[in-house]
Formats: sequence, C-alpha cells, structure tokens
Amino acid sequence: MTINFEQALQLIQANETAKAKQALVKLLKIDPNNKEAWILLASLESAPKAKAYCLNRAHANEGSHERQA
Repeated sequence: MTINFEQALQLIQANETAKAKQALVKLLKIDPNNKEAWILLASLESAPKAKAYCLNRAHANEGSHERQA
C-alpha cells in the first residue's frame, strides 16, 4: 500500500503518532524531497538531533524545488 501525506495527517489526528511516523518514513523513502513530510516528521520527533535532521532536510529540499521551477 502506498502511503500519502493526507493519510499521515489522519493518523496524527487519530493520535496514532507512531504509525504516522512509520507512514512518513515510508513516504520519504519514495519521495525524499517532500518538504512537508520532513516538517511533519520533525514535529513528531522528540529527540532534538532527529528533529534538526528533519528540518535540515526540509530546508535543503526547499532550494532544490526552487531551482527546478
């Protein structure tokens, strides 16, 4: 089953954060340049280093999308 961003949001709204994190990781394996997914994953991370990693990936992807446009 292919997971999408909306499904991850629904899992968060249902308070299924562990499942949402798993879904976002799967989504990011398919689409590693998904800025929104990185930001959402960062919001679910409790470890500062993991949170920073996700936000850095989101920021790095922001520049690549601008160059492609």
